[in-house]
Amino acid sequence: MPYSIGLRVYQIALRDKDTGEARNFCGDGGPLDLFAFTQAFIEARKAVTKNTERQRSWYFHRRTENAPPQLCGLIQYGTFGFQSDLIDAETGEINYTRKIDEIEEIPLFFMFSIGENRDSALAAFQNFGSRSCIQMVLDELKREYETSTDKYFMTIQKLMPAEIIQNTYKNEPVKQITLLKRQDSDDIADTYWRRASPSSQKIKLSITATRGGSLGLLNELIPRTDEHRTSLLSYAGIEFEAAKAEVMIAGKRRTVGLVGFDQNSGAIDITDQIIFGPNGHPTFDSILAEANDIVDSFDDRLHGSDHED
Repeated sequence: MPYSIGLRVYQIALRDKDTGEARNFCGDGGPLDLFAFTQAFIEARKAVTKNTERQRSWYFHRRTENAPPQLCGLIQYGTFGFQSDLIDAETGEINYTRKIDEIEEIPLFFMFSIGENRDSALAAFQNFGSRSCIQMVLDELKREYETSTDKYFMTIQKLMPAEIIQNTYKNEPVKQITLLKRQDSDDIADTYWRRASPSSQKIKLSITATRGGSLGLLNELIPRTDEHRTSLLSYAGIEFEAAKAEVMIAGKRRTVGLVGFDQNSGAIDITDQIIFGPNGHPTFDSILAEANDIVDSFDDRLHGSDHED
């Protein structure tokens, strides 16, 4: 089964240091020209950027000729700092031993949508299972912008936490809820050696509405208190750790993390909508199409239907 593929959407604003108000972007090449700044930021990071403390690396690889308002491509995200063996899954033979100073990379999709005369932009980033370099990239983007000007600062807000979902998709009917529980082994040796014992598997329970029905509106299901959270994650005497909901986003039923499993919470699951290539990764065109639909849908919700094509 392929790794789960998710997209997280972020809202980026440039704010006045004196008033804190978000300023409209413009295309004059100055400090409020976010498109030009982001384009230069991407172009300047086509070589490997290494974070030795985290033993991670990343750099941009543009896949298309970008034009306003869109910048998109791939981030090559890598890990290094330890030796590992690459083993043939069929024969068990070691094909190659990766050295400690070699980097293992995977491609992760990114997109920025930055329109002029707007006071916020949108960005979408892919995760591959639990792997993501979003925070490193956005931290560097913010740091570089704020060292380039003494008039403005940058704010970056993830748009998929429950409190944001309830404002943008609160009236969408929920067709399915999935509850998840990690069943970790009590045996530390099982954990260390990753033994595939029954006690180390994941429990998954899906509750689906009847045809034409729903399990309620998303706004009614988002946990707002610890008591509500406990109620949502309990079923038939089993305490679950995470909850996901299927709702309509950009004209398709999509899975959204509601609570739990922090690395997946807030991500829009697009695993079933994309095409996987022979390398086991999403094809660029298929994930680009999904990202366009999702970002356009968010843009409509935030700014109305006047966004640029």
